[in-house]
Amino acid sequence: MPQGIHRKKSRGQDKMRFTKDGNVVWGFFFVFWVIIGVGCEGTKPPTESSVERTQEPQVGNEKASEQILDASSEAQIPDEPASSELSLDASDGSPIEKEPSPETPVETSVEATPDGTKPSDGTWTSLPDLPFGPLQEVAVVSLGQKIYILGGIDEKKRTVDSVHIYDTQQKAWSVGAKLPFAMHHVNAAVVGDKIYVLGALLQSFLETDGIYVYDPAKDTWTPDGTMPQGKARGASGVGVIDGKIYVAGGFRGFKAVADFSVYDPTTKTWADLPSLTQVRDHMAVGVVGGIFYLAGGRDTQISSHNASFSSFDPSVGRWVDLPDMPTSRGGTAAAVCAGRLYIFGGEGNPNATSQVFDQIEVYDPALGAWFSLPPMKTPRHGTAAVTLGNQVFIPGGATTIAFGAAATFESFDCTKP
Repeated sequence: MPQGIHRKKSRGQDKMRFTKDGNVVWGFFFVFWVIIGVGCEGTKPPTESSVERTQEPQVGNEKASEQILDASSEAQIPDEPASSELSLDASDGSPIEKEPSPETPVETSVEATPDGTKPSDGTWTSLPDLPFGPLQEVAVVSLGQKIYILGGIDEKKRTVDSVHIYDTQQKAWSVGAKLPFAMHHVNAAVVGDKIYVLGALLQSFLETDGIYVYDPAKDTWTPDGTMPQGKARGASGVGVIDGKIYVAGGFRGFKAVADFSVYDPTTKTWADLPSLTQVRDHMAVGVVGGIFYLAGGRDTQISSHNASFSSFDPSVGRWVDLPDMPTSRGGTAAAVCAGRLYIFGGEGNPNATSQVFDQIEVYDPALGAWFSLPPMKTPRHGTAAVTLGNQVFIPGGATTIAFGAAATFESFDCTKP
């Protein structure tokens, strides 16, 4: 029991005992009681509510903590980080702060985060339009200081087999060896000094299961097997962890799927992993700190998008649900920049004539919280994003729902205000 409370009880007992000994003794004790009481006025005992609060652990962001603890048994969760006082406003999805309790001082500034900053609003730069014309539903990867755009659909709704290369140092375009055949919604990844294609969609939107490897030094594509039988798909979420390629969800047989598998380029073997919590295609994916993050996506139809968000730690082998992305959407572009996952644009916006989203939302794994940034310079869907340094490059895409390819090319600096 707290000392102050114990002291009050003792005094009460003393009062009862001395009243039995006569008026003189009682009068003496009464004066002594008043003097002592005045002297102790500044040390009031804690209220019942504050005592209860110190006895109960504060939960904060339970889901984010679970994900971090799963990643490492030695992980330490900061005591009451600013993120535990953040919530998502129902009206626009932006982070807001809860009113702090008057009994417990808390830091309410989002600047007081574990890494010392909140996400910058970012700065957009318009680059020259794609010289080869509009393209959407492309795969975009980076290798060295170059960006590779693989396949896609042009402004005439034709599937292409092109490979376009942008040198970010020379600021010049070149053409690479063509894909083995025309494809879009390509599942592409970089491991070492090679580019891998693991499944895609054809002009008919049927899937293909071929695995192909591009060697930039030789400018050649080489067949390298196929995806497991019955696992072919395009429009998946792809990420690389420790040299292995993770392929999540996708589109097969004109339907979204919940498949999740990993490919080891060294051994050329596949392994099935726990399925996604729901079928989805056209989702956003990013890898931060060896954790695979998956946001949004849709169940086949453009309007069937969702805001669910989850992570997968290969060392634990299971999915963990995290706070939903503020804006439900699919067909987004995603990139990891400065240790955060950025989600750009998307498709299926009922509040826009174009039905294209202009939202930029950022997830900070260190805080377990989402932030909303100012809208995109040019809202788009059906493209991909890639990061070099602090620059996120977003080429092409579509500016209207479904087909509407654009030649827009822009970059976004995630560190500048």
